[in-house]
Amino acid sequence: MTTGQKIRVLTVVDTFSRFSPSSIQGSAIWPKTVIATLERVCVATGFPKTIRVEAFNGRLRAECLNAHWFLTLADAREKLEDWRKYYNEARPHGAIGNKRPVSLMTPFGAASPPA
Repeated sequence: MTTGQKIRVLTVVDTFSRFSPSSIQGSAIWPKTVIATLERVCVATGFPKTIRVEAFNGRLRAECLNAHWFLTLADAREKLEDWRKYYNEARPHGAIGNKRPVSLMTPFGAASPPA
């Protein structure tokens, strides 16, 4: 942020569809917040077989974090949420046939194919 305060960002992404159902931001992200976020996402989209770190954070940094000045934490949250919506709903992804991630969502809200 312009104040020099660091921003922490936790992103959740389905690797099959590239859909990002959630991200949380703050000057600190507490374990309770991570657990609550993952539980909320899993109830809505299904529980993953594995959790891993991937290149999504590089895209987030290149396309959003490095492209904006954040004036406040609220400003950062708004810009990050706008980017997440763009990433899911408008941005085509080569890894999924130049489709938008939202196009791979099932009627039940799950993105990955059934196990």
